[in-house]
Amino acid sequence: IEDWRNSNRVSTLYLDDLTLATDEPPSDPRQWTDDAMLDLVSHRAFSYFLRFTDDLGFALDRSTFSDMVSVGTIGFQLTAYCIGHQRGWANRQDLEARVVHILRNLNELPMGPETGTTSAGHRGFYYHFLAANTGRGKDNHVELSLYDTMLLMYGALTCKKYFSSNAEIQ
Repeated sequence: IEDWRNSNRVSTLYLDDLTLATDEPPSDPRQWTDDAMLDLVSHRAFSYFLRFTDDLGFALDRSTFSDMVSVGTIGFQLTAYCIGHQRGWANRQDLEARVVHILRNLNELPMGPETGTTSAGHRGFYYHFLAANTGRGKDNHVELSLYDTMLLMYGALTCKKYFSSNAEIQ
């Protein structure tokens, strides 16, 4: 359990007579079809984007480093919400609310020309890594990223198409 990089996430953990359990039925992965295996992997990937988010709703870049988000990961997150609803893994209204929350927060982030930790990007391009919970550049060494911005925009466009009746997403 590692959460030392994010001072906003504090809690207490007590262990006494620890038992690990799952609510998944026992199964033998060797017996799964390719489709069953892909469905399981897809569902678990989708679940990551529900569980590992910062206060702004942005997916954390890694579950082990809760102090940063990647703009490209947010793009995957937005697309995953559409797929998750389509596959029946989550409620449409909940996912739509998450999308609105993410897009609102992205829209409110300060944009350059200042570099470093004062803004989230410059002229429509975002920094590759943003600090979790603030959405500003992770540090002075993070570059503006055409690629990550492109992944983010593809996610936003996917949500625009999928949630076409939501005026705020549009």
